[in-house]
Amino acid sequence: RDDALEENDEEDTYAFSPSNLASMTVSSILSDIQKHLPEPTENGTCYLIPNASERVRLLNELGHGLIVHHSGSATCMLEKCIGPSRKPSAVKLVDIITSTFRGFRDESVGAKGRHVFFYKRSQICVADIWAAFGKGQKDTLGSTLTDFVDISELTTFADYRVPQLIR
Repeated sequence: RDDALEENDEEDTYAFSPSNLASMTVSSILSDIQKHLPEPTENGTCYLIPNASERVRLLNELGHGLIVHHSGSATCMLEKCIGPSRKPSAVKLVDIITSTFRGFRDESVGAKGRHVFFYKRSQICVADIWAAFGKGQKDTLGSTLTDFVDISELTTFADYRVPQLIR
């Protein structure tokens, strides 16, 4: 195992700790969740996890990114989005997420050769964090980590509208 992973061994009992995410394999995740999946049907049809390898790759990336860039802590990552006003910025968190986790970079080269950045996944992630925690989670100084002052600046939510607007 990597030295950065060794430093986070105290969290190994938590299934989704950064060190566990970084070292997860397809077989380990499937064995962990198999007992929660529906039983095979009478005709032998089993429930399969679609794109399991890609999902595990993204979980590995999440764990590794938290360890390497954010001291192995999602809270540390959230604390980095606090701006000069001592209020957290949703836009800054989108930037942090896209720079840390490659799987959140929705980029493409358009028909005319222009590089297009959507960052839809990272915007939805930040909006989900905001919706789940709202004003509830406090940082070490007592301010809230998810009370984003600029949450209304996130734009990409209606999947079907983006391609219509680009045409």
